Amino acid sequence: GEDLPEIRSSEVRERANVGQVLLRALPEIQRKLGRRVELTLAGDGPARPEWEDLARRVVQDTGGSVQVHFPGWLVGPARQRVLASAELLVVPSLWPEPFGMTGLEAGATGMPAVAFDTGGVRAWLRPGVNGHLAPAAPPTTSGLAERIVTTLSDEAGYRRLSAGAHEVFQEHSIDRHLGALVTVIRSLDASVRWWPWRDHRDCGTSRSGCRLGARHDAIPLVL
Repeated sequence: GEDLPEIRSSEVRERANVGQVLLRALPEIQRKLGRRVELTLAGDGPARPEWEDLARRVVQDTGGSVQVHFPGWLVGPARQRVLASAELLVVPSLWPEPFGMTGLEAGATGMPAVAFDTGGVRAWLRPGVNGHLAPAAPPTTSGLAERIVTTLSDEAGYRRLSAGAHEVFQEHSIDRHLGALVTVIRSLDASVRWWPWRDHRDCGTSRSGCRLGARHDAIPLVL
């Protein structure tokens, strides 16, 4: 069949053998899909030489049916080109991830994601909506491979996930965020007409010198 467009993984990290899990899953992914697989591991870190050695073995063992690229840190147009060319974002982190921006950046291009079900990943990855979660207790290469194959082997399902990825991205757009923030601020303004706050005019150059100043009818914010 036709070559499988690129899979992109999030940053190269040393934590908990993140890269090894994905790299070891590639032969199974390629075999079940029956197509060439290209993986881009974006980022850098101390574990990169070890991952590059493993990647070379995977490429050799699969007769070149799997290709792995290590472009280093990507910013600006280079980052956008990778996001535009890839079919799937993989976040194989095994530690409790915070919310992060990687999934939303991929969603802006309509790219679904697959990740282990750890930390705050569920805050942006909704199973069956914009991607799939692999079991993390325990995490396995076969579990990750299964979710990746599921995502990429169903064309109609992939289109639904792609549309869902863009919808989830839009839910977290700056306009919606600011709208929600303004609503909160207005509710505070309606319920708290006078608010004790440190008077920044009495702070000088050091916050430690601030005293509880006069009451203000506006809450100073820093964004």
